[in-house]
Amino acid sequence: MIRPFSLRDAPAIWHLQTRGAAFDYKRRLLSSPNPTRSAVLGLVSGHYVGARTLVHTGGADDRPIAFVQLLPREEGACWDVSCIAPALDDGQDVACIWQDLLAQAVITAAEQRVSRIYARSPVDGESAAILRRSGFSMVGCEEIFVSSGRRPQAPMPPNLREVREGDEFALSELRRQVIPPLVYQAQWFGPEEAASSARARNGYVWVEEGKLVAHMALESTGRGHWIECIVRPGRRGDLLPHLRWLMYMADGEGSRPIYVAVPDYTVGLGWLLRMLGFESLGRQQVMVAHTVSRVTVARPAVAHGLEGSVDMVAH
Repeated sequence: MIRPFSLRDAPAIWHLQTRGAAFDYKRRLLSSPNPTRSAVLGLVSGHYVGARTLVHTGGADDRPIAFVQLLPREEGACWDVSCIAPALDDGQDVACIWQDLLAQAVITAAEQRVSRIYARSPVDGESAAILRRSGFSMVGCEEIFVSSGRRPQAPMPPNLREVREGDEFALSELRRQVIPPLVYQAQWFGPEEAASSARARNGYVWVEEGKLVAHMALESTGRGHWIECIVRPGRRGDLLPHLRWLMYMADGEGSRPIYVAVPDYTVGLGWLLRMLGFESLGRQQVMVAHTVSRVTVARPAVAHGLEGSVDMVAH
């Protein structure tokens, strides 16, 4: 049986979380995830903060033997899988438990009018197979790079500026033109989500002749900095001074590490990062489950005043 988390489950979640599998490099590196605390916060706040937690009781009694946690994104249109416990190497039956939990997560998301669930997991065959059987499909893979230590001083490029109010449409168009169509469609990143996303409001844009060439989003916590770049393919080789300045501006003293996520379709960006002293930390696969489908609905046109009239046929 799978049901929502309740306060009496907190001790079991505390025990299970030590054997869990954490998803998403960004969350693991920039924060200190505590599934028990997140589950309690989600419950008492009505899931405005914290995680929505589903527990698997195994059917023998009501004691949880496993759980999955789902974190809402800021715009509210999608969730992220943040943790599943126990991990796959915990026993022979765990794969089936994962599949049951993930399938129920998709159903719960649909009931809550959430359109997508994302899962960023290690690149391996077993977890990907389970996610596919649970309704997820592959979006792509990305490599995470890390830089530690002091960063040399660098001038701000003249064509670089902070993101401003009103840039939302141009940022949405940049994504649509740069991200491969199949990846873009899987993400469904529309203008309304771009406007509400923190990633769209934070960071810097490289502008030439009124046209956006690149967007570099920056997110910082006490544990480190995270950079995501979207740049037009023909200009990736010119991104070096922009990255060098952003690194110095974010943390010139090198007190915290800087991480950069590089999707596989961003050819050449990893090479630039290695020139700046970055090292590969690992890879993760990005998968998504769509809980709803967009379809075109044809509505009959009604000519008011003609309802109930007799058809006239000329002979």
